[in-house]
Amino acid sequence: MTPEIQYAPIQCQIPGEHFWGSGAYRNLVYARGPLDNRKPTIVFLAGAGHLGRVAYGYPGCDPRNFLDHWLKELGFGFLVLSPAPEGNDGTQLSRSGWAKVAAEQIGCKFHSSTTFSTTLAIAAWSMGCGLVGPLSGYLQAQRFVVQGFIPLAGSAPLPKPSGNYITEEIVDPNGMWDVADSQVFGVQRLTVWREELTEIANDCSGSPITLEGYERHILCKTPAGLMSRSPNPIERDAPDIGLQSFPLAAPVSPSRKVDFRHVLTDFSGWHYVNTQNLLGWYINCKKYPIDGDALWRDVSGVMFKSLASLQATIRGGHLFFVGERGAQETALALAQLLDDITLITAKQRLWSDACESNSSAEIAPNDAKIGSRVCVDLEKYSIQRQTERN
Repeated sequence: MTPEIQYAPIQCQIPGEHFWGSGAYRNLVYARGPLDNRKPTIVFLAGAGHLGRVAYGYPGCDPRNFLDHWLKELGFGFLVLSPAPEGNDGTQLSRSGWAKVAAEQIGCKFHSSTTFSTTLAIAAWSMGCGLVGPLSGYLQAQRFVVQGFIPLAGSAPLPKPSGNYITEEIVDPNGMWDVADSQVFGVQRLTVWREELTEIANDCSGSPITLEGYERHILCKTPAGLMSRSPNPIERDAPDIGLQSFPLAAPVSPSRKVDFRHVLTDFSGWHYVNTQNLLGWYINCKKYPIDGDALWRDVSGVMFKSLASLQATIRGGHLFFVGERGAQETALALAQLLDDITLITAKQRLWSDACESNSSAEIAPNDAKIGSRVCVDLEKYSIQRQTERN
């Protein structure tokens, strides 16, 4: 029988770490401003059973093994929030409630800061993707621009596929979910994670992540109210924010059989969410007196076809973004995908501006002026982005 995992108390341990909030809504936060003011700050949400240190490291580690190091090299800011409630019943923390408070905390800190801008992008790993819909909606209510969303081995909020996915989840008397000690198909999750980290260490040119460092500084229990099948009646009764609250998503998926659900379904799931949101946006645009033919050419051509390229695969399993190679490759993929998302949303924004500015104008159906202006503006934007990349 596997011995019980000993979890250390959550404390600030490295520069940039501090706590926001208190009680059930306390978060362990790591914040680093962007080095390039043209780049957004990436808001990172970790998966179940892990603190956000899985993306930025722990005392004495080699920083090259973590996303933060490589995102810093690329000029991005990094903001990581890890739920760290203080002695409260973990079942009373709902996803929508956590997201609302987290957005208010970010708004309070960022709107009074000269280090951070109001342009953000979100990257979420595994269960963290379930927090993105409500968080994005609340961030936009706080006057933030959410540029895009990068799911890392994270499922879209769609019905689960057929077949029995057998799990045995352990929730302690305080309502905290012991993810690492719980089982999937009869195998303890921590056993799988240890095996993957050992493989990652063998693929590392420098100092690898140690199992001791991982288990002592990164593993944690997760409030049960944040589970995808939350036992919390507050969560079940919460308003449905819906797919439209998600930013345009570009998933980065693993490649190994051990993470087969994400290998097989992540792209198709998020592609569905993206196309539904594009459809809703197109229907809204059709209400305005604009050149419908030019709009349709963009929607059915550039926009729709571009959605098919919003994906990347990194060699590895559920922890593919950890370790020097995986972290660097994931950071590069994230940067490229955010650029690709920006090109699509720029075209949408230009059409939306055209709709609003001409909402009362009399425009004949065959008048292509607006469509031409959008195409020209987007071409200029594309050239600008390509120059910045070079």
